[in-house]
Amino acid sequence: MSNLAAAAMPALDFATANVAQGRYLLHVDHSNGQRIKTPSFNAGDCYWRIYCYPNGTSPSRTDHMSIVIDLDGRVPKPIKAQVRFSLLDQDGALVSRHSGIPLSDLQQHLLGTGADVVFQVGGHTFGAHRRVLAARSPVLEAELSKGTAVGDSCTRIDGVLPHVFMSLLHFVYTDSLPQMTAVEEPTMTEHLLAAADRFSMQELKLVCEEKLIRELNDDTAAKILKLAVQHRSSFLKEACIEFLEDAPVLEAAMAMDDELCEHVAKFCPVLLKNMWAYEEDPMQDELAMCL
Repeated sequence: MSNLAAAAMPALDFATANVAQGRYLLHVDHSNGQRIKTPSFNAGDCYWRIYCYPNGTSPSRTDHMSIVIDLDGRVPKPIKAQVRFSLLDQDGALVSRHSGIPLSDLQQHLLGTGADVVFQVGGHTFGAHRRVLAARSPVLEAELSKGTAVGDSCTRIDGVLPHVFMSLLHFVYTDSLPQMTAVEEPTMTEHLLAAADRFSMQELKLVCEEKLIRELNDDTAAKILKLAVQHRSSFLKEACIEFLEDAPVLEAAMAMDDELCEHVAKFCPVLLKNMWAYEEDPMQDELAMCL
C-alpha cells in the first residue's frame, strides 16, 4: 500500500468577463517516488487531473520532478487554458523556483550586497545577479551587454520607473509581487505588464493579466483592451473581447472612451459587427464611421 496521503482543496471557480479561474491544492504527506494522480476536479466547467512524478517521468529524468495537467474527458468545443504550478513548504509558504535567496535578504541584494551587476534606473541603482537574471529574463540579462553603460560596471535602463523596476526584481527573486495598496495596484500592474512584455517575463505577464482581468468593468474595459493589444497579451485580449461581446456592455464602454470605437474596429472588428446587430443601438452613425 502506498504511503501517500493527499488532500485536495476544492477548486475555487469564479467568472470574470467569462474567463474562469480556479485553484487546486495537492497536499502530499509522504511519497514513495511513484506517480501521484489527483482525483478529477472541476475548473472552468471542465474536469481535470494532475499527475505528479516525484522522480521524473523516466529513468533518464530522475534529477527533477515532473508535473502534468490533463483534461479529464471530452469537451464540446476547443478550450484554451493557462496553468501555473507553485510549490509550498510545510507551512504553506511559497517556495521560490529559481534563486534560493531568502526573502529576508532581498533588500540587501537589491542594494548591491553580493551582486555582480548593477542597473541604473531613473537615478536609482539596483544590484542583481547575472545568473538569476538569465534564468528569469534573457532579455534583461542581454541589456547588460547592449544597454547604455554608465561607468564600467553600471547599465542604464530607460523607460521604466524606479519603483516599477524594484517590483520587477522583487518578482525575479521571490516569484511574488510586493504588497500594494488598493489604490497603487491597478497603476503598478499596468506598468509591470509593460515591463514584463519588454523583458519577456512570461510568468510576471500572466500574473499581471490575471490582476487586470479582475479589474474589468465598463469604465476600465477600453483602457485594458488597449493595454492587451499594445503589450501582446493574448489571454488578456480574449478576456476583454468576451467581456465586450454583450452589446449593451460595449455601448457603455464606448460611451466612456471616445477612441474605443476606432480601436475596436482596428483590432476586434467582430465586436462592432455584433453591436451593429443590436436592434436598439443608438450609436449606428458612429459605428458606420468606424467600419
